[in-house]
Amino acid sequence: PMGAAGIGLVLTVAGVVLVVRGRREAPEASNTHMMTSTHT
Repeated sequence: PMGAAGIGLVLTVAGVVLVVRGRREAPEASNTHMMTSTHT
């Protein structure tokens, strides 16, 4: 139970990891996925 700050940190780290891994495979697909996730 870290609180809102802990959750935000985890989400940020997870997002960065997804972006990095996505860019190495397909930059455009990664961008679309990130945009959708952020919008939601």
